[in-house]
Amino acid sequence: MNYNKKVIVALDVDSEDKAKSLVESLFPEVEIFKVGLELFSIAGSNFVNWLDNIGAGVFLDLKFFDIPNTVGRASSAIAKLNLWGFTVHVSAGRDAMSKAKEFSVETAKKQSKNVPYVLGVTVLTSQVTGVKDVIQCATEAKLSGLDGVIASVHEAEAIKDVCGRDFLVVTPGIRKTPEDRDDQRRIATAEQAFRSGSDYIVVGRAVTKAPDPKSALQDLLSW
Repeated sequence: MNYNKKVIVALDVDSEDKAKSLVESLFPEVEIFKVGLELFSIAGSNFVNWLDNIGAGVFLDLKFFDIPNTVGRASSAIAKLNLWGFTVHVSAGRDAMSKAKEFSVETAKKQSKNVPYVLGVTVLTSQVTGVKDVIQCATEAKLSGLDGVIASVHEAEAIKDVCGRDFLVVTPGIRKTPEDRDDQRRIATAEQAFRSGSDYIVVGRAVTKAPDPKSALQDLLSW
């Protein structure tokens, strides 16, 4: 398997120039890049459009959490950006998740854009939780029509068992070794994630802080 196609690199940096430099060093070996709150606040939709124009997939990780109509309208707005996917908090509730899916699909089709995956944020990897709680979140996301969830390696296999093999599991908190801890507690190696059933992994500091990001990525994926 070409694991590069299953890697999402998190552009969690404090300037558009840094983000572009990382993309230029990794694309097209890496095809999908995550734009989170920090970078989107700095560079906005122009940067997302730049990624799309060069042919990269955009995972917009803004973690929508609001009343259903607001989440729906926000989802409609970002669906105009031709995204690979975006996130909404499961704790926003079924109505909010359903509207995120419904509104984004409707807008993407009207605008002739890619229909994005809508992924539910279960429990942040900086928090301690049990598998049961994450499974409950994943079930809520599935019943709301979402395409998958963001979850750690420790819950991936159980989510697949409960929600089906086609229900996506995207796993953040990927490190070179299990000892590489920081503010994220529920971490894993790339090998652990893929062997546990994760469909995609989100890689950040292990690659983006390295002197040679491309070499660091290949090192991360070698086992």
